[in-house]
Amino acid sequence: MDKDFSIWWKAVREDVTNYLQAKANLTKIQAYEKVSKVTGVMASFLILALLAGFVIVFLLIMIGSWITALTHSNVIGYSSVALLILGLFLLLLFKRKSVLEKPIAEKVIEALYEEEQELRHHSANEKEDGGQ
Repeated sequence: MDKDFSIWWKAVREDVTNYLQAKANLTKIQAYEKVSKVTGVMASFLILALLAGFVIVFLLIMIGSWITALTHSNVIGYSSVALLILGLFLLLLFKRKSVLEKPIAEKVIEALYEEEQELRHHSANEKEDGGQ
């Protein structure tokens, strides 16, 4: 009787150990997946922001040149654009929470939530397939 219990206990302990290791590996993989998702969202946002920055710079040069052509003064043309940029900088400085930080945080949270929903949907599908 003792031998049977000992053999059973070793098997149970081995199964529990394997389960815990598998669960730890799954958690680690899910964490890596979430980190990669956030990194992908941030990288794509950075690339889009960089491209938008180039577009804005060239538009501002164009506007400065246009105002210079209208006023026949380089100082007035490019100074007006510099004042426009300074005004936008101050606006963003004072409204950065609502204009920059909150929308970016919402996008990151949305990306993580979508990833979690996909994992749950995938897990539910596997349970349905495994049960049949």
